[in-house]
Amino acid sequence: MTTSEALMRPGNTMMPSLPIRAQSVIFVISIALGATCFFDIPYIYICSGLIGIFFLFIVCKDPALILYGLLIFVPLAKFKSYGTIESHTNVFEIAGGILLLGSIAYIFYHGLITKKITTYHPAILALSFVAIWGLLIAIPEMIDGRTDPNFWFREFLIFWSIVAVPLLYREASKRSENFEHNLFVALLVAWLLTIALSFIKIRSTITEATYLFETGTSRVGAIGMISMFVIMLSLFSSGEIHANRKWLIAGLILTCFGLILTFERAIWVSLVFFIPILITWFPRKQRDKSVFALLLLLGIFTFLGILLYATTPLFATVLKWTISKFTSSSQVGTDISLVNRYIEWRSVLNQIGNAPITGLGFGGMYKLYGWIVGVTSLSGYTHNTYLGWMLKFGIIGFVFLSFSYLSIIFLGVRLSYSSVLKLQEKLMLRSGVIILLLCMVRFIVENGFAERSDMLYIGLIWGFIIVKYEQARSVETRTINPAPSRPK
Repeated sequence: MTTSEALMRPGNTMMPSLPIRAQSVIFVISIALGATCFFDIPYIYICSGLIGIFFLFIVCKDPALILYGLLIFVPLAKFKSYGTIESHTNVFEIAGGILLLGSIAYIFYHGLITKKITTYHPAILALSFVAIWGLLIAIPEMIDGRTDPNFWFREFLIFWSIVAVPLLYREASKRSENFEHNLFVALLVAWLLTIALSFIKIRSTITEATYLFETGTSRVGAIGMISMFVIMLSLFSSGEIHANRKWLIAGLILTCFGLILTFERAIWVSLVFFIPILITWFPRKQRDKSVFALLLLLGIFTFLGILLYATTPLFATVLKWTISKFTSSSQVGTDISLVNRYIEWRSVLNQIGNAPITGLGFGGMYKLYGWIVGVTSLSGYTHNTYLGWMLKFGIIGFVFLSFSYLSIIFLGVRLSYSSVLKLQEKLMLRSGVIILLLCMVRFIVENGFAERSDMLYIGLIWGFIIVKYEQARSVETRTINPAPSRPK
């Protein structure tokens, strides 16, 4: 169906164009925002792209444009800057945040003026409450000078991604039957960019380490890489795209390289546990295909590993260190990285005790003693998502966030057994649930709500589950209450 046909279709959900004057004002603001990129030269192309996408959204009213743009530009920005979350808000963070804020605000505004108020899933409503809560609670802290407004603004913009992305996914799916196919293409582009840049920077990420256990710290988005691996494994197992099986195998091989380049033990250990669960969850026929794919990958990587180990000194060094890091995950009492986290978590708990009910809001910080360098400083980042929730939002926000996350998981599990969804959709739902569960394990040692790249992929999974739930419910409703037939 063409765009013009969709516009003429009765009951279409396309938003009307803004008046020319409003479009002109937004265009001028976009140009002004783009001009600020000159103060941060590495981001000029990324921000210009985001601003262009925002303008296209205003003209075309297609939320999918924003999702495609973020998927492609977020990995690029991740390689341009790899500072801590406490670093100053850069132009990209502002552009990306305004992109999401503006799009969702416009969708809400259109719903009000057209009196077509859409109902939203309780998980999204709970997240919206937490976002507002985090903003308001931080105001007294900023007035007293205990919270940096810059840090407060940046944390809110990043957190807003998990609210906005599922809503944009839902709106985009209403407007185009090809949205999910195009989204997968955008995912492939982002995935290829990430892997290519990772290979280019692999030597520098090793040589730039400040101490031993940080060797190889990567700029690869771990959640994005594991998402692509599970998605490709599901597509290969479904058997519905026979012509592209060789390409899927090639994609799985590249994704495995990307997973290695994440240099995250939490991901490696979690994969060993969750991939067998996912394969067991597949139907028998799809399970056999998954096992075949994994055995094929194991054989290929064993051969390549032996070959590169014997011929490439750098690879031999990285392989030895990678094996050492993986096996050291069992040394929970002596591993340098884990001991550093224990000290950090103790400091976070001390700060949580000062405001256990309400939290400190976005931008909240605590005193951290860096025992490796022997310096005490203020930090807002913690290597534990759950402690981070308690620090920022208190018990109240923690309850709402937990409800949102777990309700989406339970919804995905229930839908994976639906009789009205296709096999491939059910396999993708199970894959999404496994990714979310794997993230819960990773949340123990990483702050999963501190990077827009991670939030983007989690938000896409949430959006997929919510959309499939609404589609399944619509089919079931029509089955139970069929439309009355016309009299002859």
